[in-house]
Amino acid sequence: MFIRVIRGKKKEFMRANKNTRYLLIVAVLLLGIHFALSSLAIFAKSPTFDESVHLTGGYSYWKLNDYRINPEGGNFPQRWAALPLIFDNSIRLPLNDRSWGDAQEWFFSYKFLFKSGNDTESIFRRTKIMMVFLSLALGLAVFLISKEIFGTKGGLVSLFLYSFSPTFIAHSNLVTSDLSAALFFILSVYFIRKTLAKVNPANLLFCSISLALLFLSKMSAPLIIPVYLILILLRLGEDEPTVLEIGNYVRMFDVKYSRLKPIAAVVLLNFIFVYVSIWAAYGYRFTSVPEGSPSAAAVELQWNDLLRGNDALEKIVIAADKFELLPHAHLQGYLYVKKHSEKRYSFLNGEQSLEGVWYFFPYCFAVKTPIPTMLIILIAIAGLCFYPDKLRALSPFAALAFIFAIFAITSRINIGERHIMPLYPCLFIACGAAAKFISGKSNAIRVLTGLCMAWLALETLNISPHFLAYFNQFAGGPKNGYRHLVDSSLDWGQDLKELKRIKDGLNPEKGEKRNFYLSYFGTASINSYGLDDVISLPGYFAQENFRIHRYEPGYYCVSATMLWMLYYPDILGSLGYPQDMLYNNTFEKISPMISPLFDAADKGDSKLREFISEKGEKFWLSCYKAYDLIRFAKLCAYLQKTKPDYQAGHSILIYDLNEKEIAEINGL
Repeated sequence: MFIRVIRGKKKEFMRANKNTRYLLIVAVLLLGIHFALSSLAIFAKSPTFDESVHLTGGYSYWKLNDYRINPEGGNFPQRWAALPLIFDNSIRLPLNDRSWGDAQEWFFSYKFLFKSGNDTESIFRRTKIMMVFLSLALGLAVFLISKEIFGTKGGLVSLFLYSFSPTFIAHSNLVTSDLSAALFFILSVYFIRKTLAKVNPANLLFCSISLALLFLSKMSAPLIIPVYLILILLRLGEDEPTVLEIGNYVRMFDVKYSRLKPIAAVVLLNFIFVYVSIWAAYGYRFTSVPEGSPSAAAVELQWNDLLRGNDALEKIVIAADKFELLPHAHLQGYLYVKKHSEKRYSFLNGEQSLEGVWYFFPYCFAVKTPIPTMLIILIAIAGLCFYPDKLRALSPFAALAFIFAIFAITSRINIGERHIMPLYPCLFIACGAAAKFISGKSNAIRVLTGLCMAWLALETLNISPHFLAYFNQFAGGPKNGYRHLVDSSLDWGQDLKELKRIKDGLNPEKGEKRNFYLSYFGTASINSYGLDDVISLPGYFAQENFRIHRYEPGYYCVSATMLWMLYYPDILGSLGYPQDMLYNNTFEKISPMISPLFDAADKGDSKLREFISEKGEKFWLSCYKAYDLIRFAKLCAYLQKTKPDYQAGHSILIYDLNEKEIAEINGL
């Protein structure tokens, strides 16, 4: 009898181990799918708006120990992405270009990546794959944390939601700071909780490293401070003792107030580690540029331009700079974020705002999160009713989600869903509670959960590779996304390759070819993607193939952000025009002067030069640009009411306009 029981227990143990192995194989497959989908987008997409300065910054940090480029973008993710480039001696930096000396990061990045003879595609592919590795690390963290709380099946539910999340696949290969910040926010709260419960060298080291990399990833890192305080208060309110374990030495702190000693020691050691790490990331040098650099004055001008007022935060940063408490470039990053968080153009459902609205990020969550994911979140909430003992394990992530929710509601930086990315892993981890129903006897909820997971997988595969443009059915799907959100929630300059593919299909090699016009919201060179024959409309940055032209029948391709003229005032200001130019009869004054200019252009270059020389090139260029900007505003006003004929990746809208429509636009 006894032997029979032992054999039964052994078989049960072996069966459990076999099931665990199968489940772990599923976890590896899910990470593999995430990697494949992320990698696919690398080849299908052009660089997004911010990637050029992040990549250039990281490369210049390694090669030159110079931090003038993109100090607000996070030192770690920029360095991490640029790692594959540092031993490639064929890469050329245009250090003789004026934009380098003047610390003009956007223009220098453009010259470096697109105009210096470097292999742009190879550079971006190598750096983007580094970011995919960070995404895999975050997926693994979500799985292991959820597995620790809810078991292997719970971990798989959490990992499934992460692996098929359009948001995380979209950002997994972008050379930006958002994914890195999400990873280290999650790891920081996890290891803070573990270290406050059990102080040992391993926990303390992982906690300190996570915090250091968080502060080197994004300027929103100080949000971890109130989270840390909440976790300390929660720890002090618990009955379990705090354990100090160093080698063979073990001590229990079981009186509530006695726990303050090890907790204070942990906080102090965390602070020292983070502080030293920040200095190490900047080569233990205070100045942004090497001593004696002729660019020091230009960098200082940028610093002074960021000083907007005299509030408490600015006083703290100025004092820290005065006493050289932190590297100048790191402090400049905080000033940059502060300046741009005060007033920033945002778009929501056809309305623009300079102050932002409190419901912007809740709305982003509502339309950018797949409906099946939201249903699984609701199932998980029900599942937590059966797991009351798991709530304490989820408290670090609940604290992080709470602080980020407050930040999102009060923030004026209403430019993209990416700013609330750390919220999603917290929710995914909590969704491990849905495994209670999968393993239980509730067939209806088990089937519902399975259907939701299948629905999510199909949704994600269907939108591939246009993950950034994902919108759920509440918003009418991706094709209607441009009516709800723009900028980095949809249109970040990523669809030049898709536009080229559509253009080639619409303009075949044989047959009548029609003009293509393009207003592009991005920092990539359109000529680098085979679009050198398109006619440039006003965009956020001017492209090199500018020429005098009339509006004629053809295909008008307009990035969604430009369609709504979100940054139109910035464009006017950069060219020296008043922001009220649209409303002071400027067009009526300039328009009659432009017709002779067009007539001269029609007669050839020699006639055009002769005509321009009468009043000077500067005069005519200024007149034409003013005319072009107001004409573009009239075009956008018309197109906003028109359904696009084609969409390039859902972010560039293509309108096939005939003579009658062009005449109507010109007559507005």
